[in-house]
Amino acid sequence: MSVPLAPVLVKPADAHNARLVSHVHPPDWQYPTPAPCYYLVVIGASTAGLPTAAGAAGLGAKVALVEKGLLGGDCLNVGCVPSKAIIRCSRAVLDAREAGPFGVRVGSRVEVDFPDGTSIPGCWDIRGRFDEYIGRYPLAGKTVLDVGTATGFLAFSAEAAGAQVTALDARDAGQFERIPFRDSRYHRDRSAWISHFEATSHRPLKNGFWHAWHRLQSKVEVIYASAGKLHSWDRRFDVVLVWAADRLARSVRHFLEVLDELNRLNIEFVSFRENLDTGGPLGR
Repeated sequence: MSVPLAPVLVKPADAHNARLVSHVHPPDWQYPTPAPCYYLVVIGASTAGLPTAAGAAGLGAKVALVEKGLLGGDCLNVGCVPSKAIIRCSRAVLDAREAGPFGVRVGSRVEVDFPDGTSIPGCWDIRGRFDEYIGRYPLAGKTVLDVGTATGFLAFSAEAAGAQVTALDARDAGQFERIPFRDSRYHRDRSAWISHFEATSHRPLKNGFWHAWHRLQSKVEVIYASAGKLHSWDRRFDVVLVWAADRLARSVRHFLEVLDELNRLNIEFVSFRENLDTGGPLGR
């Protein structure tokens, strides 16, 4: 039969949709000559019809696939796949908007902000305000343990303020602990969570830290280990600085145990988010 397919318009009528239509409803398609007998006739070339027809044909069956619209059905053309593409785009926008802490500046093009680069605007940017940020805590001459290196800003700033700094961080994403909420990926598939967190967060931060470490010619010592092994280290620190208490402990009980251990070792603990300083009367 030489009857051509009825034209289908997918809006907007741009080059991308024209290419899509050429695959799922080709305008030059010619109907094949019908076979005398079919083992299987599949009505509807959707996400169920397509693999059914292809699978049966692959096993040697004579198959007819009937579809008057677009191959792939709603899922491929207007539902699942396009919606997930939009969601992925929105995630890319969110990643760009929240990329500042990773040293990435987004303008007319995406640029990486190295230590010798220009300023990154944002309320989180505390360059030039480090003393204010840590409550003007006197670091000169102190030995400091920075828990959670991130990009290294706190460690390098403490070093610039005259402290001898050791930075503590997890070796890989598998050493991070999270509260396993029922619907979280961490709870449902921890190996998948570890792989995703390592690729999207931990490894980029670690690379950023070591790039800055070399560019600044830093002498910050980095140790990849658990904070729970603090008592077994053959060194002493005057103060432990963390952004938040949950960077050091994952439960109230664990937090109190760590504080008790630090107190036994006569080490001061400072948490910026909670405005907690065990060296002061209120903190004690």
